[in-house]
Amino acid sequence: MQRITLRAASIVTVVFVLWGTSAAGAATGSHGLRWHSPRTVASGVPLEVASIQPCPPVPTPGDTTLVSIQLNFSGGASGTTIGVNPDRSWAADVTFGFVPTSGPATLSATCVDFNGHGGTPYANYKTHTIRVVH
Repeated sequence: MQRITLRAASIVTVVFVLWGTSAAGAATGSHGLRWHSPRTVASGVPLEVASIQPCPPVPTPGDTTLVSIQLNFSGGASGTTIGVNPDRSWAADVTFGFVPTSGPATLSATCVDFNGHGGTPYANYKTHTIRVVH
């Protein structure tokens, strides 16, 4: 399985472009797919995430599948986008550079149909309840 290390701050713009393209798209593909993530996250510390089930095939032939990882915490959110393997499985070490608060949070993953200019969420993974620690 390919491991990709990304810094959230360097590609947050891509996440907002992808999410901004279709707010309704995420609701249409709520699959509740299974994936792995840790139970805690800390600012600047890489965490391992990986699919248990791969993303479904991209709905638009010729487009690319990406996975958006989003950390939602009290007072804000941070996100990153990663690529997938040829079989649509994915794994990465992701780092959220600045999380200003400790406490409960959620971590979500979404398959995104990316056409080279923007994207549409089309399948959701189960949301994980986690804890932000400092």
